[in-house]
Amino acid sequence: MEEKELPIAETDRSPGAYAPVPGPVDRESFFAAQARNRRTSWRLTALCVLGVLILGIPLSTVLGPLFYGAAVLAVDGANFFTPLPDPVRWAFDEMDKLNEVKDPAAPVAGSSDPSPREVARTAAVVLAVAAPPGALVLLLAWLGVRALFLRSGAGGFLLSLGARDPKMDDLEESQLVNVTAEMAIAAGLPPPRVMLLDGPAVNAAAVGSSPQDAVVVVSRGLLDALDRDETQGVIGHLVGSVGNGDLRIAMTMLSFYQTLGLVTAALSSPFSAPARAALRRLLRFAFRRRSGGDAAEAEAVTQLLTGALDGGDLEVDDFERQGWIGKARNIAALPFLAAYMAFWMNQKILGSFLVAPPLTFAWRARRHLADATAVQLTRNPDGLARALLRLSRPDAAVPGAAWASHLFAAWPGKGALDEKVGMLASFQPRIEIRLRRLRALGSTVPPPPGGRGKGFEGMKAVAWLVGAPLILGCAGLMTAIALATVGISLAIDGLFFFGIFVVPLHALLRHLAQ
Repeated sequence: MEEKELPIAETDRSPGAYAPVPGPVDRESFFAAQARNRRTSWRLTALCVLGVLILGIPLSTVLGPLFYGAAVLAVDGANFFTPLPDPVRWAFDEMDKLNEVKDPAAPVAGSSDPSPREVARTAAVVLAVAAPPGALVLLLAWLGVRALFLRSGAGGFLLSLGARDPKMDDLEESQLVNVTAEMAIAAGLPPPRVMLLDGPAVNAAAVGSSPQDAVVVVSRGLLDALDRDETQGVIGHLVGSVGNGDLRIAMTMLSFYQTLGLVTAALSSPFSAPARAALRRLLRFAFRRRSGGDAAEAEAVTQLLTGALDGGDLEVDDFERQGWIGKARNIAALPFLAAYMAFWMNQKILGSFLVAPPLTFAWRARRHLADATAVQLTRNPDGLARALLRLSRPDAAVPGAAWASHLFAAWPGKGALDEKVGMLASFQPRIEIRLRRLRALGSTVPPPPGGRGKGFEGMKAVAWLVGAPLILGCAGLMTAIALATVGISLAIDGLFFFGIFVVPLHALLRHLAQ
């Protein structure tokens, strides 16, 4: 008998086209779902990059004066060994040259109020001078954190959770290795390493930095709770995520936030003993020659990944008990305290408005993309849908792995990265939405009872419409406060850091070098 051609839309004969069929849901091919989610994620990623660039301006400006002060003292120290020009004298000479330039819009004699053009010109000069070295510091810190992740991020994660190799004499664990290899072959990828977590949690994650060093971490509770089709759906989701490049995106995303935490800890180290201790442990590991597979590596990487360097719960040293020495340390630490407050407030406030929303939605699109890829690999959307229902229960959370909640196939509640970013929503999309999209791909599994329906979405839209002016007003006020802290930090740096510490010490060093 001659086969009948499947109905394809006349306007689009591409393999990704799929004509809607009668039923409660308009069907969509997994190719079309993948293309749509890729477009969404990359558009939102472009917004993230723009937000990071805007956020970097005030953060770099805060770091600039501290960089210049350290550079001046470093030049003075090198001047003892080889004659070098005086950077402070050169800076004052350049300022005198700028002051000699007449501004046609300058105020008339006797007027003490600067013109708007003078204010804008001064702000532009401050940004042009202070921001570049601060941006260089942030870039180098990000490259260092990223190199640390590439060096041993997956190993530290596995050691910190106590992962083990599968027992090939165990039927369930042997079947897991076979299913993972099957999904990797279907995706055209090298089979990732499989490791097990003992415990009742029902979950799985993919960690690493690329398909070549990817590791699929599965809890033993998942093997006991899910059947083969459901396990295959979860593994298909993780392998699809690896093949779509989510590991490198996740590493970049996490290294960005941990870079901010690292710089925050460095700024608070002059007046916070816990920050100094955390930095010492991290630096000891970073400069070790040998790496891989030991407890020190696990401790150092976990220290970085779990956000212990964020400085949110700041513990300030009690200098008052040390008499006049403590008071002197208070004055010396004041510029760093001001820079810390400005840096912390700007990353929390501006980051929540500029970076967090597009980043959160972009990662959700990557999860939907992995779901569509899993359907392509398994040809069984019901298996993944049933598994997601099980993974949405509270006991699915793996103890000690909340910081990596975005790497798991699903995560109940909010993870550590959600709290770090400061968003009300989670990086993981809601199970109801994922099941609804899987139904469009052919699943017959209904959403869980009591989920948020269309009525809730309508009420949420009305709430956003009514509360938008208030939200924008609060956002504008908080942004103004955050930017004001940058100006306060620069003023304190100029008065205390340069006026009381850098300039006198610079003069002393130059006098001794003569």
